[in-house]
Amino acid sequence: MKKLAGVFLSIILLGSYLPALAQDLLSGEARVYYNKAVKAQNAGDFNTAYTLYQKTMLLNPAYQDAVINNLGVIFVYRNDWDKAKASFSEVLSVNPDYKPALFNLGLLHYMRGDEKDALRYWIKYFEVGELGFRSFIIEQELEEERQPAK
Repeated sequence: MKKLAGVFLSIILLGSYLPALAQDLLSGEARVYYNKAVKAQNAGDFNTAYTLYQKTMLLNPAYQDAVINNLGVIFVYRNDWDKAKASFSEVLSVNPDYKPALFNLGLLHYMRGDEKDALRYWIKYFEVGELGFRSFIIEQELEEERQPAK
């Protein structure tokens, strides 16, 4: 009976550890997809970037602000101003201080000739602190590149 109780306790402890382990693995995989998406976007391969961004958000919704902002950039390149504005605005409705979306929405307004609204977003951009999440992702990727291959 003691042996059976020990087995059940081990299963319970392992069961409580596995979700955390799975989340760490998913977060790492999401970061890989996100970085690949950014590289595809920078190379002008917007279809691949779009697909990789979708996978990123499925694996880790914490990337939502960065992904939706970057989708907005893709829409700008495709000259779909309404979808771009909707993407940047969606990010700001959840996170009003997200600097990349503030800057991009200001730029979008400027490109469309609405300098007054552009200035409003850019002023807020400079009032908000550091980049936060986006700079962390870039620094994390640079750190991984600096580490010697195993």
